Amino acid sequence: PTVRDEDLLVVDLDGAVVDGAPGRRPSAEAGLHRALYRRDEAIGAVLHTHAPRALLAARVLRERPLRIADYELLKAFEDIDTHDAALVVPVVANDQDIARLAGAADDALDAAPGAWAYLIEGHGVYAWGSDLASAARHLEALDYLLGIELELARLDRR
Repeated sequence: PTVRDEDLLVVDLDGAVVDGAPGRRPSAEAGLHRALYRRDEAIGAVLHTHAPRALLAARVLRERPLRIADYELLKAFEDIDTHDAALVVPVVANDQDIARLAGAADDALDAAPGAWAYLIEGHGVYAWGSDLASAARHLEALDYLLGIELELARLDRR
């Protein structure tokens, strides 16, 4: 589905709504978004989905962090300009304590410089970029690449 302006809320780093439809409030997971914005001032947008491929990849693909390499589509990610590259995608255990989960994600990202996304086991994916268009592009490209990696695993090629 298409994301519309009225679907978005703007919150400050403390979680207070700055702009958005009246009566709307941020999700309980907004703290994970805010942690990414705090982490890197170049991040202009963060997207989160419960995409089936992200959920499956976190359960089926055993490499930690995931390393997705040698695909032309990697050039969809900011700062990657060749197929001869690798995208590192941390996978973190789910936790209902958002502050603790944000800390675990931050630790995983410290160990994965250049990551544009991370997966949460049994939950979903967070992807980001310099703006909303790049975050959406990263999310879409990652979803596609995870589908390929899952199919390779199904075929027992990995």
